[in-house]
Amino acid sequence: MRFTASLWLEIGDIVHQLVRHPFIRELSEGSLHKTRFDHYVQQDCLYLVDYTRAVSLIAAKSRNTERILQFLQIAEYSIEVELKRHRDYMASHAIPPAERKSPSCFAYTNFLLSVAALENIEVAMAAILPCFSVYEKVAEYIYANATESNPYRDWIDVYAGEEFKQATEEALEITDELAARTGETAREKMKEVFVLATKMEYLFWDSAYRKEQWII
Repeated sequence: MRFTASLWLEIGDIVHQLVRHPFIRELSEGSLHKTRFDHYVQQDCLYLVDYTRAVSLIAAKSRNTERILQFLQIAEYSIEVELKRHRDYMASHAIPPAERKSPSCFAYTNFLLSVAALENIEVAMAAILPCFSVYEKVAEYIYANATESNPYRDWIDVYAGEEFKQATEEALEITDELAARTGETAREKMKEVFVLATKMEYLFWDSAYRKEQWII
């Protein structure tokens, strides 16, 4: 069994709850209120900047030039494809950028940056993986249940497309290779941060639905 397949055994319940969350269900149905989706896009822009910084920190830990290039390609994809698409959407809908991160976005990005800076490369890779693998599963669910007239069809098609699937598979392959080269203690730590990052994914979607703000 691939190491990444074993990771999925750890998060089945979380993903099960995630695809049934009102944000995901209503997004799939096309009934999600625009203000909730706008909040998600605003916060995801802030998230993607720090996600790219975390990936760049991981690239700096690698001694393998091919691996460095792969990490930098992940960072480039986050900026050139995902962030650009979000900013284009905001510009076309006259949505201002968020002034600051929501509590959940703040917690998630600081978790990623701290793991990328302080942990070894294999653990850091496990922390950034859910942004690809969990997102892909959610996108597959939404795509399978979405109608052609869904107002969020463009967003759905991007994340269910081949480019994102390929990027996800590359991230899985990197994680499997790193796991194969380390010991059991490190692999257990990889599982720990992967599960925690998946929980952060859930909280991020949930915070968008609630349009979460700081209360003080």
